[in-house]
Amino acid sequence: MTGETLNGFGELVDAASERRAMEVTALHEAGELLSKVIQAAAIVADHLRAEVAVLPKRHVLSDDTGDDPGARLAEAGERLRRITGLLQDADLHARRSGAALRHINVQAGSDESED
Repeated sequence: MTGETLNGFGELVDAASERRAMEVTALHEAGELLSKVIQAAAIVADHLRAEVAVLPKRHVLSDDTGDDPGARLAEAGERLRRITGLLQDADLHARRSGAALRHINVQAGSDESED
C-alpha cells in the first residue's frame, strides 16, 4: 500500500468522522480506497497467522498464567485465520459496492444548492 493510499484513507476517515457530505466522484474513489485498505489488512492478518504458526520453532515459549502456550497460539492462529477470511469477504463487498457506485452520476442541473 502506498503512502498516497494511506493519506487518502486518512482523509476519508476524517470526512466520515465529521460526517461531511461527499461528491459522487469522491464516493467512486472511496470504494476503491476502502478495498485497498481492506486487502492490506487481510495481508497483515495472514502474515501474523503465519508468524504465530512458526513461533514455537523459533523460541521456547511460556505462558504468564501457566497455561499451555501451544493452546494460546492455536487460538490466536485460528482467530487470525478467521479475520483474514472476514476481511476477504469484506473486500468483495467493498469492490462490488464501489462498482455499483461507479455507475451513478449526477445529472446536470440537479444540484440542490442552485436555488
